[in-house]
Amino acid sequence: MTSLKVKTLTADDWEKFHGSPLTKSVVGFSGEIDGEIVGTFTLVYNDGILSLSASYDDVVKKYPVTLIKVGKRMMNIIESKGVPVVVVSDPKESTADNLLKHLGFSFEAKSTVGDVYAWQPQRSR
Repeated sequence: MTSLKVKTLTADDWEKFHGSPLTKSVVGFSGEIDGEIVGTFTLVYNDGILSLSASYDDVVKKYPVTLIKVGKRMMNIIESKGVPVVVVSDPKESTADNLLKHLGFSFEAKSTVGDVYAWQPQRSR
């Protein structure tokens, strides 16, 4: 079986998958199967808040363990930044809410584009 390779995201990976150049400074990963970019998993600053985004082809859903591992890698980056993160779950993706809760996000509100989740850094005592 072909495997999903996860690597550090490059601007070229972004353009191959999204069909347009990367216009913001992001950090994240891309997913590749047989030399084809099949998804991007990114963090981007928007008005002082870090936003999490994942876009991927349906074939990536065949690799749920890898998706969870990518989520945990993203959380390591998020925790090192120490700033709040927001994400809007895709209502068409049935596992998004459970994955976000598993990663430590809490439900905040419903919006017209999906449920809004947030992660807050732990305050040291």
